[in-house]
Amino acid sequence: MPQLVDPLVLASAYGIPFRQVASLEDLPSALEWSLALSRTVLLRVCTNSDKDAELRKSLRHDLINHLKIFGQNEENNS
Repeated sequence: MPQLVDPLVLASAYGIPFRQVASLEDLPSALEWSLALSRTVLLRVCTNSDKDAELRKSLRHDLINHLKIFGQNEENNS
């Protein structure tokens, strides 16, 4: 969901170190950087909102189906 406040500008205003992670390949080095600082930092991880919505929909569908199957198995075992 789009936000009215830029978190990187806000972090900068409070003197909080930050990094923006644009790809999965950059994540390990950003995590190493953040842990090495031993203080509060901001890691902004950019994602594709359309693909994220698609993934959440798929996960929700799979979970509902799993729960239905689990419920049926529980009824059969009673």
